[in-house]
Amino acid sequence: MQGISVSRVKLYEECPRKYRYQYIDKLPQKKKSYFILGSFVHKVLERCIRYIISGDNIKDAMRSAFQHTRQDTPVTDVMLQELKPWLRDFMQTWNSDGAVPMKAEANFNFVLEDRFRVRGIIDRIDRNGDEVHVIDYKTSRSAQRLDEFQLAVYGAALRRGRYPKEPIVAWFSMVRFGFKQQKRMLVSDKHIEQALQRLYDAGEKIEQEQEWLVNRTFSCQFCDFFQQCFTESPAIAWS
Repeated sequence: MQGISVSRVKLYEECPRKYRYQYIDKLPQKKKSYFILGSFVHKVLERCIRYIISGDNIKDAMRSAFQHTRQDTPVTDVMLQELKPWLRDFMQTWNSDGAVPMKAEANFNFVLEDRFRVRGIIDRIDRNGDEVHVIDYKTSRSAQRLDEFQLAVYGAALRRGRYPKEPIVAWFSMVRFGFKQQKRMLVSDKHIEQALQRLYDAGEKIEQEQEWLVNRTFSCQFCDFFQQCFTESPAIAWS
């Protein structure tokens, strides 16, 4: 059974050829500093929330999370100077609405129409009264490319799991901007239906794909696979 995810679907929609290089050909990708920094921050926040769930206060939880993550995830001094204000912001804002954290880095896995296995990880799940809150951390510098699709898929996973009836509120938390909420939404049945249809349609296209055409854009020059792609399809042949 073919596995699909939000990131795979969005990559395929962005450029089928890039999808092929990354997920089928499995070509190597360059290590980028902002990915390393983003991974470090996510690990710190995950551990911090887990320690809070275990009973630690926010200061002790953040101290332990930072120390343990620094031991197993090397980052430069420059990166540390950049991310420390973010962690201070997190300590000040992490439960400003009084919500209680339930899970950090929650894996989900469900079958869609007996055709596709949908997988993903939710950064954080809180409970606030009768509401379930879904929070996805973003270290990007802009909210421009964020959309409700990812949040709706998370809502679908919770509906099929432990939260079949509770109201689900989801948003992106912008790490660089004081954990400002973006795209906050009450996940409706319609949101879920549309997201599952998008997953299904993309899964079918990927299964049937044979051409793997290039979606040529200005950002191609920054793609890890640019040289391979250009060699395989000279510019005049790009779609």
